[in-house]
Amino acid sequence: MNPKLLYRLTLPALLAAGMMVGSPRAGGAEVSETLVRITAWEDRREATPELVALLRDGDPAIRGRAALALGRIGRAADVSALQPLLADKSAEVRRWAAFALGEIEDSTAASPLEALLLGGEEKDAEVRAIAVEGLGKLRRGAPACRAALDDRSSEVVSRALLAAWQIPVPGAIERVLEVSERGEPELRWTSVYCLMRFLGAPASGRTPIPGGLELTDAERDRVEARLRRSLADPDPRVRMNAARGLRADHDTLTTRGLALLARDADWRVRVEALRALAATGPDGRGRTIDPAALQPFLSDLHPNVRVVAVEALATVPDRAAALPLIQTALSDPRPRVRQVAFGSLLTRLRADGIPAAGTNVELLNEGVRAMQNSKDWSLRALTADAIDLMTHDRARQVLETMLKDEPRVAKQAIEPYLLLRARGAGALLARLEPEFSKLVASPDPVMRSIVVGALFTLTADTTAAVTDADWTEIEALATRMMSASRSYDHQNDVRLGLLELAAAQPASPGFLTLLRDGVNDADPIVRREAVRLLRALGETPAREAEPVETGRDATDYRTILEWAERPHWLVIETEGGRVVADLFGQDAPLACWNFAQLAGSGWFDRGVWHRVVPNFVLQDGCPRGDGYGGPDWQIRCEINQHRYVTGALGMALSGKDTGGSQFFFTHSDQPHLDGRYTVFGQIESGQEVADRLLQGSPIFSIQVVSEKP
Repeated sequence: MNPKLLYRLTLPALLAAGMMVGSPRAGGAEVSETLVRITAWEDRREATPELVALLRDGDPAIRGRAALALGRIGRAADVSALQPLLADKSAEVRRWAAFALGEIEDSTAASPLEALLLGGEEKDAEVRAIAVEGLGKLRRGAPACRAALDDRSSEVVSRALLAAWQIPVPGAIERVLEVSERGEPELRWTSVYCLMRFLGAPASGRTPIPGGLELTDAERDRVEARLRRSLADPDPRVRMNAARGLRADHDTLTTRGLALLARDADWRVRVEALRALAATGPDGRGRTIDPAALQPFLSDLHPNVRVVAVEALATVPDRAAALPLIQTALSDPRPRVRQVAFGSLLTRLRADGIPAAGTNVELLNEGVRAMQNSKDWSLRALTADAIDLMTHDRARQVLETMLKDEPRVAKQAIEPYLLLRARGAGALLARLEPEFSKLVASPDPVMRSIVVGALFTLTADTTAAVTDADWTEIEALATRMMSASRSYDHQNDVRLGLLELAAAQPASPGFLTLLRDGVNDADPIVRREAVRLLRALGETPAREAEPVETGRDATDYRTILEWAERPHWLVIETEGGRVVADLFGQDAPLACWNFAQLAGSGWFDRGVWHRVVPNFVLQDGCPRGDGYGGPDWQIRCEINQHRYVTGALGMALSGKDTGGSQFFFTHSDQPHLDGRYTVFGQIESGQEVADRLLQGSPIFSIQVVSEKP
């Protein structure tokens, strides 16, 4: 089936059309009615009295599964019901109860976990490890976490190290430094990871989980000295995290040690060394480094190392040496290298002052022409990034050209173009015409959602001179757009943007009505956002966001669970070779089933890896190829005890329960994702293939099979 047609189907329609893979066959595993009911309640996000009562079931497997469901649903009201299970006679039940409490996003869930760790009576090390991990997710319980750092079990200590930076734990530096000197590889890398985060170094990717601890100068010196020694550790996990932690340390010894990692055997270590060498210091200045030191990275045999090397050219202090290398990269045959080179060029030009002048104008024009004339839409879309370096007239000309391009390019021009047009006098919306009306009526919901976001930016800008009359017009427009979106949009982006816009003007009766009506939207994510915003304004919503109408009945859930009981593998054919992953059907049955249905329909075939962040993730599953697409439904998160180790398969999100079709694989351990994104598989073979794929690399096909390839 054409993915563009599938894009317009709803999940019930997909099921009704018979697009299923691995349908039940005789002899399949028996699934109990109780498990079917638990799965249905969990999927609906409905903590019924019957579900809570199952915490007292005679079967420990049922008690544990009910606890997991309540954790995934995430109601603070269920903390008191889960707490007694921490004393259950079954260690397995205690583990699931501790895990569930860590998943409930409320501070009250921390108290029973703290009591468990400080009480000293729990004999099962895995229960203690899960409990301290839960405190990290809840960002609570410093004394309990500090106690776990002294636990007799190395596994508990390791989990405590991955929690300590999230809480954070005062006075833990001495203990973490001590553990970092121990022999076990797992303790060495988790302690170095903790030290790196204590220093305030960021995690990979965009997940907003802050780190950092108030350190004295002496403590900071000791931590940095330990990380410098760790650059020579035999474990690559230690070396890569030590390099990341030394980004802000521009000491000559550190710079020399990082440069030596150009010859490291592990490509991920080389990536982190590059990023550290290119990082600016606390004063905003780049590290003093000979550009020749980057040459081994620029000629590295690993493609993702070369990409990061071109990124590093943005901040090398020697401008005269860096610019020719950037210009060479702008003509590289690989689109991803040209993308990164253009970004590095713009960074250098901004450092010289805005707008570009003199010889910088020639450099800018050269780079912009290279993007504009490309046959690759992803390069043309980057042209908007240079607008701030252009004169008003040139910027307007470039943006108007982009608006006539395909939606993936045009969307990048919307906000800067509207901001440009908003300058001047008169009614705000009139200043934006005639393009504004065309954009508001775009058949592409992504385009319209960006228009709404631009309006939010404009109205929040004090220089835009938004009057009461403007707000009246915007309110009327928002009401019309909300009504149209409910009727025609299968995705929720427009409505979510309109709710945010409405919340900025709670005194407006029309906007308040729009927020109140949002709690009855057919989309559960829209309902949840409306409920959240109303509560933030001090209002009591007319209803809760849940339960979610899933369109499934008991027969559907039984079909899914019986399918998930059997083993399945994911087979991805890429330009670099084959990647095979084991699917965790029993731990995330709905996510695996959803993925299998999409794969069976050809959804992923002929796609591209639209996002690759070296030494973090490679991501796909967007039918548009730009990261803005997905199916017409969302699936609920199925957080489980699998961890984001190298090669983990995760569901990409834009918030809780917003998964659809976008997925990712990890290049290395990413503990800050644990317990926050569903892990539903693990690469069994082809990790080296996945590691070498660049952003924009094609995918030929994705299949889910029931026999191991």
